[in-house]
Amino acid sequence: MKSFLKKTVRWYLYFLAKHRLKKINPTVIGITGSIGKTTTKEAIATVLSEKFCVYQSKKSFNTDIGMLLAILDLPSGFSSPISWIFILARAAWNAFIQRAHYDFFVLEYGADRPGDIDALLKITQPHIGIITGIAPVHIGEKQFKNTDAVFNEKKKLIASLREKDFAIVNGDDHLLQQISPLICNKHTYGFETNNEIFADNIDEDLHGTTAVIHYKNKKFTVKLSVLGAQHVLAVLPAIVIALHYKMELVRIQKALEKFSLPPGRMNKIAGINGSTLIDSSYNASLKTVEGALRLLKHLPARRRIAVLGSMNELGALSESAHRQLGNIVPNTCDILVTVGKSAQFIAEETLKNGFPEGKMKSFDTAETAGQYLEAHLKKGDLVLFKGSQNDVRLERAIKMVMARPQDAHRLLCRQEAGWLKIL
Repeated sequence: MKSFLKKTVRWYLYFLAKHRLKKINPTVIGITGSIGKTTTKEAIATVLSEKFCVYQSKKSFNTDIGMLLAILDLPSGFSSPISWIFILARAAWNAFIQRAHYDFFVLEYGADRPGDIDALLKITQPHIGIITGIAPVHIGEKQFKNTDAVFNEKKKLIASLREKDFAIVNGDDHLLQQISPLICNKHTYGFETNNEIFADNIDEDLHGTTAVIHYKNKKFTVKLSVLGAQHVLAVLPAIVIALHYKMELVRIQKALEKFSLPPGRMNKIAGINGSTLIDSSYNASLKTVEGALRLLKHLPARRRIAVLGSMNELGALSESAHRQLGNIVPNTCDILVTVGKSAQFIAEETLKNGFPEGKMKSFDTAETAGQYLEAHLKKGDLVLFKGSQNDVRLERAIKMVMARPQDAHRLLCRQEAGWLKIL
């Protein structure tokens, strides 16, 4: 019965979403990749909104149900039947009656297992396709066998593009380099100078990040109020698209100064006792944790504290990936706190690399880690939180050490009741 209900709701939302797309007829920008989809989406929407009417999918609505809800401009009902009744009624209104005009829809195409991109492409094919990078995530039974399998699924987004469409791919990614020569109307971006658009001379501190951008014989500086050099990558596709649609460079630069990140993605939050928190609790992969630790290393602080949770869905690669972080940690922080079973491999390898045992603590849950931090944080401490979603949820520890925990609903991720269950 439950399975039948889900299929019926999907069919209903699919029919309405297709009608709304046909009525509005926007240019669809589709973003996929193992990391950085939501940040790239936010950057593109921020820039294009300076000149155009832009709709972006809310949060990380990138599953089939999530994309249908995004197109219909609806929230999720999570596990509440009453909420879903109102949502399904509103869906018909938004599809048939609501008047809406958008030049662009910016949507995420997520993939946890083979076939997910195919399902999303049946809903809508993008006119502009972006792949942010490939990483060993969602590896395991009934998911992907290895990184090559992840790549083969993600590249379907590019394969779906028509002759008049164009692609933007991360040219620093060695797997994505394999498909770039096959795309006639394509752009590559990254930090390497052989890309069509690339960034260098990056400077980052607790106030934000600046970078010099090189594109088609142009050289200009962008200033971002967000933390982390990795977020410069997210704005490069936004610049390419904006210039393609004849936006003035000055206007693009001003828009990027207003660019901000969604909760849980390297956001600075005031902590207890005069400490500073960097909240990157939304999710974690090897690449993103390495980038976060590099940033922590270079930021000024009385003590640098890394709170690292387990990285989920790595399959057979899990232990080696966590131990790899243990080779990086000793040069990036003064205190290490791990959360979760797999994160203990980080602690073990960190200890082997000469890190003082007295400067490490390991906990099973975010709450117990939060209790430890509550008792030990001091003025001038800088605390990085980075971990995966399910069974880790470091935002719970962050809330315990925020200077203003009453702001958690606004500043932290996954604060809605029943966030785990989307139909």
